[in-house]
Amino acid sequence: MKDYTRQFGTYHDRAMASPVTLTKHGRDALVLLSAADYEKLINAAASVRRSIKTSETPQEIADFLLPALEEKVRNFEETKD
Repeated sequence: MKDYTRQFGTYHDRAMASPVTLTKHGRDALVLLSAADYEKLINAAASVRRSIKTSETPQEIADFLLPALEEKVRNFEETKD
């Protein structure tokens, strides 16, 4: 970490190009990344879809999805024949 404070400019420039991992006692301690990369990371994390097991589907979602799914299955079966 002492090296980091002496060479901040170098680490800054590297982090602007791609994330830089700083270690302490041989272990990853921090990751430096540009503000643009940080925003991408935050936005990607916010847009991750949550998946749930069928058995854990809230009833109001099941009530909404099931009729549409059944219709899709019927339409598929009709086009098969």
